[in-house]
Amino acid sequence: MASQNSSNKRLVGPVKYFDSPLLQAPQGYSHVSQSQPGARIVEAAGQVGENKDGRLADNFEAQALQAFTNLKSAFAAAGARPEHVLKVRIFIKDFQDDMFVSLGKALHSVFDSNRLPPALLASVPRLANSEWLIEVEGSAAVPVDAVLALQSYDTPAVEEVDVAIVGAGLSGLQAAVDLQKAGLKTVVFESMDRPGGKTLSVSSVLKSANKVDLGAAWINDTTQEKVWALAQRFGLQTTEQRIEGWNFHRKSDGTVEKKPYGELRGSKDDVENHIYPFFDALDKLASTIDPKNPAASPNAERLDSVTVLQWAEGKDNHPSVSIVAKILLRAMLGVEPDEISLLSYLTYIARNWGLTAMLSDRKGGGQYLRIRGGTQQLSIGLSQTLVPGSLRLASPVKKIQQLSSSAVRLEVGLDKVVYAKKVIVTVPTPVYSKIQWEPSLPPSKQLLAESTKAGAYSKFVLVYQEPWWRQGEYPFSGEISADEGMGPITFSRDTSFPEDNMWAITCFMCGADGRKWSTLTAAARKKAVLDQVHGALSSTFDVPQPIATHEAEWVKNEWVAGAPCPITGVNVITAGGDTALREVFGAVHFAGTETSTLGTGFMDGALRSGERAAEEVVEALAKEQ
Repeated sequence: MASQNSSNKRLVGPVKYFDSPLLQAPQGYSHVSQSQPGARIVEAAGQVGENKDGRLADNFEAQALQAFTNLKSAFAAAGARPEHVLKVRIFIKDFQDDMFVSLGKALHSVFDSNRLPPALLASVPRLANSEWLIEVEGSAAVPVDAVLALQSYDTPAVEEVDVAIVGAGLSGLQAAVDLQKAGLKTVVFESMDRPGGKTLSVSSVLKSANKVDLGAAWINDTTQEKVWALAQRFGLQTTEQRIEGWNFHRKSDGTVEKKPYGELRGSKDDVENHIYPFFDALDKLASTIDPKNPAASPNAERLDSVTVLQWAEGKDNHPSVSIVAKILLRAMLGVEPDEISLLSYLTYIARNWGLTAMLSDRKGGGQYLRIRGGTQQLSIGLSQTLVPGSLRLASPVKKIQQLSSSAVRLEVGLDKVVYAKKVIVTVPTPVYSKIQWEPSLPPSKQLLAESTKAGAYSKFVLVYQEPWWRQGEYPFSGEISADEGMGPITFSRDTSFPEDNMWAITCFMCGADGRKWSTLTAAARKKAVLDQVHGALSSTFDVPQPIATHEAEWVKNEWVAGAPCPITGVNVITAGGDTALREVFGAVHFAGTETSTLGTGFMDGALRSGERAAEEVVEALAKEQ
């Protein structure tokens, strides 16, 4: 991974890394690191493969991932980010060459694959606990001017700004860009150690520039004008989603059914007389919903008083209808059809140009285009246009105290205090409860915090050396499904980039099956996915082992709480739950994809909400002058 340029200098950051031309080119580390003058040195104790509850992972790869995650968390407590790290020291019990892949994956989970610190790797006969397989420690140098530095150990650091934004996802970053353009001093506080929110792109394999998306992945160039314009602005290239081949469905008796991509499962009678009419009824009802004020739509109270499952079974109690309802809600929102009100689901459809468009992977559809290099480039691109130092990562906002209509006090991280004239909160509604509010949230906002629920939505990406599934009499489309109880995968897609020679299948674990899968150990989660893929495809293909795997369990991310966006149960929207999403609370404004009246749940909706919130703040401050 060493750079081969003439200066032998690695990518420059708070800590510089160098490689010597007199030494063998390093693989997976740098030769030398150098800190800035006056930097504050931070030392992290040895970290092992136990989570915060003391639960030890059950294999080397899982312990390695946990140990490096713990190292990152330890550094963050002292204001140090991965790019501040001077050196890591890795001790492995009875190290073997076949451990390199798992070790590289763990290292890459924390550090940029193009910017890895110097490292010591040592094999030892045992660690302090005989069950520990790995222990990592390290040192970091936090620059005195770093935005994450804890500026004082004794007294809180105090800062005054015009606007403070909570959350560095697309909505928060877009709002910050617009506010800074308006001449307002704006800072963004992000709890995680990266920008992007639910956009997360990681290298497909160690040392590769190719990326796989573990968060939001699809856009289109027709209805999603905001995100498309941003992709064009940053010069990002896209590829169309593959829509050819055969879908493989494993039935409860173990047999595998193959259907051409795009053809619905079920008998001709099921499809024509039950499933298609169900889709049509949903679309027809959604067309009656006012996207800007669903509670004012015809029959809103009745539609909000029943779940999708109750409505579906009341309309047509044929088994195929309840099965399709379950698949739709799991795949689209990560929830079960008895967890969401019919009005909530219809509003989601109405705000995304109809059910057909949402499900489509053709022109104008919700799954039409993917971005080469990953969608997180959108978030990173926005963050790089901000005033230097105005994005504060690993900085959770713990308290928002409103002093007046134009004065808010925020407590951030361990000891930082910020005074702002206005605040924009962009975290998902279920995360509101992580913030201490003074005064307390009004009843309408409290209803959202208590009554909204984010879906259980997880991804597991399988990366392969070559596209073995695209060959033969029945080339695989990338879409796997199964009868209930035959595996955790709700659906899957071919997410390869042929132009980059990057071959991948992304599996989605959603809803009740996704929640159950997330309770397993890392090794068991991986085995469950691989077993289902093998069970569906092995009768047609010689299925190889992937060269890399990646997973994201969004429901376990405490700052996100699930994906793609929160939903409401019965009788919430008509009680004011939807208008409350955008309701200003004193000097605090709100954004986030769920607050958008167009593109809800998509990246486009997040950008729209950020623009709206910024406009509100600019207008409010102008009136107060």
